[in-house]
Amino acid sequence: MANTNLAGSLSNFIGYLRCRKMILFVQECSNFSRFSCEGRLKPV
Repeated sequence: MANTNLAGSLSNFIGYLRCRKMILFVQECSNFSRFSCEGRLKPV
């Protein structure tokens, strides 16, 4: 019982980390694209 519970919580934790990583990655990408767009729009 304890072993299956541990395995389940571990897989949940890994899924949570993956989801968090994806969210951070998307945020970084959107920030980067916004900055590059602002850089292009600004007069040199």
